[in-house]
Parts: sequence; structure tokens; C-alpha cells
Amino acid sequence: MKSLLIPAVALALILSGCKASSSTVGDDGKSSKNEKKDAQFEQMAAIIEGGEFEYTVQSASPMGGKTIQITSSYTLEAKEGIYKAYLPYFGRAYNASYGGNGGVEFEGEPTDLEVNKNEAKRTITISFNIKNKDEKLGCNLVIGGGGNGTLTITSANRQAISYYGVVSSTQ
Repeated sequence: MKSLLIPAVALALILSGCKASSSTVGDDGKSSKNEKKDAQFEQMAAIIEGGEFEYTVQSASPMGGKTIQITSSYTLEAKEGIYKAYLPYFGRAYNASYGGNGGVEFEGEPTDLEVNKNEAKRTITISFNIKNKDEKLGCNLVIGGGGNGTLTITSANRQAISYYGVVSSTQ
């Protein structure tokens, strides 16, 4: 019995040593993940603060409807203080102009432009109002550190719609 006790204790010590070393590796991996996310967030913040970026739509979610995957290229572009968008619209229009294409289009300088950076949540929020030829639109773009974002557009003439996509630099 004594002869089995010594190898069992030695085996237990070896296994506990392996467990201790693997737990420290997990902590280092976690901190490096946070550092990577922080670096991505700072890079995205620099792109947004530079004022030249492009938001490419991947899907749209009309209010009270199902999410629709977008297969064509639709974008919101910011360059030199001018915001330009050509986006599809799915939803109910309360007051539509005759002969319009039904999409959301605008080009011009936004009013009430606000850019807020939330470092705790690693998000950047861009809010602005802009007029096109028929209506005044309220736009709210929330961007995560990795570049994924949600653009919500509201209007008095239509139901709100949200777009999901990715922000990239145009420089």
C-alpha cells in the first residue's frame, strides 16, 4: 500500500502544476484580447474623427418587419463634411413624393452633428439631421470597435428603418 501512495502523491502534484500553468495562460490570453479590442476601438475612433469614412450596408430591418439581406452595394459616405447616402427603403411611407425611387437618398452638410465616444462600451455614436429634396431625416449611427455598426433613420414621412453594416476608411 505504501508503494502505491508515493506515486499517487507525485502524480497529483504534477497534475496540479499543469492546471496552475494553464490557468495563467488563460489570463494572459484574456488581457491580450482586451488590448486587441482597445486597439481596434482606437483605430476606428481615429477614422471617424478624421471625418472621412464609408458605411457599407449588409442588411436592413424595417420597423415591424423581418431583416432583409442586401446583395447590392448601398453606402453612407462622409467626406470633407458632406454626407452622401443611397440606401434602399423597406417599410411604410405615410407621405411619399410622386415619382420618387422609394429609397433613402441625401447629399449635403448635416445639421446638429454630434460624435460621442463611449470608451467603456467601445462604441462611437454619430447623430445628425439632414434634408433631402422631400423630407428631413434623423440619422443615428452606432459603431463598435471592430467597425460593425447600426444606422437608424427616422422621418416624419416614413416608418423608421435600421441598417446593419461595416465602417471603413476612405483614405
